[in-house]
Amino acid sequence: MTDKQIGELINSVENAEKPIKGAEKWVNENQELINEWTKE
Repeated sequence: MTDKQIGELINSVENAEKPIKGAEKWVNENQELINEWTKE
């Protein structure tokens, strides 16, 4: 995870009405990265 991606995640969480909604939005927009983490 790059510094830019971390910053985008933080911004998404902080700027959302509810933090969980911001996190969910970020996950949906970065599904490719999440798939790399969960690859077996």
